[in-house]
Formats: sequence, C-alpha cells, structure tokens
Amino acid sequence: MKTTAFDEDTTLYGSFKSTSVEADTRAWYIAGTSSKGILQDSNWANASVEEAARDQFRLQETGKVQNEFEITIDLYAGDQFQIIHDWTWDGQRGFGCFTSIDETQMENGGGLGGTSSTSNVNVIMDGNYTITLTTDPSNEAMDTLVVTRNGDTVNAPVEVKEDEAYVVSDSTQLMIKGSWVADWSDVRELTREEGTNIFTITMELEADTEVCFMVYDNGENTDIVLKEGDVIEETSLALMKSNGNNIQVAEAGNYTFTVDADNMSVTLTK
Repeated sequence: MKTTAFDEDTTLYGSFKSTSVEADTRAWYIAGTSSKGILQDSNWANASVEEAARDQFRLQETGKVQNEFEITIDLYAGDQFQIIHDWTWDGQRGFGCFTSIDETQMENGGGLGGTSSTSNVNVIMDGNYTITLTTDPSNEAMDTLVVTRNGDTVNAPVEVKEDEAYVVSDSTQLMIKGSWVADWSDVRELTREEGTNIFTITMELEADTEVCFMVYDNGENTDIVLKEGDVIEETSLALMKSNGNNIQVAEAGNYTFTVDADNMSVTLTK
C-alpha cells in the first residue's frame, strides 16, 4: 500500500493486475497508411488485403512474457497506425495505450471513438521501430503498448503508388461514417442531386464529432476516403477543428455536408 496526499476533487483510478492471465489467442496486427513504407499495403486493414499479405503486419509472440507480441517495422514521417486484432476494428489499441512516447518521434493523431486509447498514432520521425504489445484478455484496460526507435530505416522506401483518377459514373455513391457511434459502424448514404455529381446529407452532430466520406461504385468500396484535407473553403474550415485527419466539427449543431465528386471536395454549413 502507498500513502500520499491529494488535492480536493482529485480524480483517481484504480485497477488490479492478476499475476496469472488468460492466454491471448488473437492475431494482432499493425494497420494504417503510408506514402513510403509497406504500411501502405495494409490500407487500414482493408478487407481486400489477402491473408498472405497480412502476415507482414502481424505482431509475433516474443516468448519472454505471456501475451507479449512484437513487430519491428520501418515507419516514415506522415505514417498513421493503430494496433488491431484479427484484422478487424473491434477493440483497436491506439495512442493512449502506449506507456510512453517520444514526442519528437510520434504524436496523437485523433481518430476512432473520441478517446486517446483509440486514437491514431502519427509518425513524426522516419525510423526503424519495434512495437511491443502486452495484453490481458480478461481485463483489456491493462493492455499496454511500448515503442522503441532502433535507428534509421533499414529498407529503401517502397515505390509510391499512383492512383488512377476515379471517373464518376451513375453508379457512384457517397457514404459517411463517424464518431457519433464509438466503433464508427453506422454508415449512411448521401443523397445525389438529380443530374449532377453533387451529394449531400444533413445531420445533427455533437461538438467534436469526427466524420469522413467514402466513395463507392456499384456497391463496391473504391478505397477513396475524403477527410480534412479535402475541405478547402474558408467558411467550411471555420466550422471545424483541425486534427490532421478526419473532418471534426467544432460545435454541436445541424450540419449539411456537400461532396462535389467531380473534384472530390467537401463543404459544410451549419
């Protein structure tokens, strides 16, 4: 036991960690995006990534401590990632799960769920990193992540993929999802203005809600995602908080989002 003094209204949190934990049989992966590294092939754990290709992103058991998993990978400035299990987003481990992070190397990138434990990790410094995850399936609040920069990147940057320009068609659909639900599972379709490539949706949102837009074609995801960088109009930017990732509304209110699919831009009004 430890005795100490606290100020009035101090918020405390307590938890107990068992010396014996249930074996973790889940497969753990790093998932994210990159313009230079192999992480671009994970494509945020897109379902189209084949099983064999997923192995390069899998954390392996270290054998040193029960439920300790590890991966060593080259990461580049601008990369974003989280740790997930079984190639799904049901319980990801993000920035807030790291016990410590060198702020010259990585930072909180915001993202799913609105809490730091589910936030993306933004890479600031190129390097070869080892990420270590320790889990307790019976008490996931005790899961921890540790990152160590081993030095400069080991492998040459991968070839940057040039995306073919998407051609809008009658079968193009625009979808929105966001943090109004914790797991971003509520996906809604925008309405297309007749005879145009303009899509709109109006929603009542709480302050700090994050959203992004996905382009579908004939029911298939094109992997085109519209985020903060696709908002360029000053009046729209004034309604947002900048987080370097998703579109985040600054205040609660009734918002209309308009997507011009011809130039893949987003505007919003309140």
